[in-house]
Amino acid sequence: MAEKPIGPGDLEHLIDFQKPAEVKTPAGRREVTWHTQFQEYARCVPTGSTERFREGAERTGTLYRVTVHAGLAIDETWRILWDGLVLNIRSVPKAPPSAVLVELIAESGVTT
Repeated sequence: MAEKPIGPGDLEHLIDFQKPAEVKTPAGRREVTWHTQFQEYARCVPTGSTERFREGAERTGTLYRVTVHAGLAIDETWRILWDGLVLNIRSVPKAPPSAVLVELIAESGVTT
């Protein structure tokens, strides 16, 4: 059976879109902080797991398809905060002008 198309009524989770900002600490080091820019309703569906080797250690994560309204001014440097879970945005497809929704790919369990 084919999956039914997703409509705006299927966007049931309120998520935060966060943008990184580099700040200078009192010790003079640069540190990245995250600031919520806006909230948006979305549909978040886990699609599989990932494995990466970083700094000599294996790190696992989960991939998510995140469906949101088209036309959001975000990119792969941003992240999503969903019910306490951090999702790093991996893909933001260009939507055609007539698109109502767009599907992002995001990943939990790994840092950028």
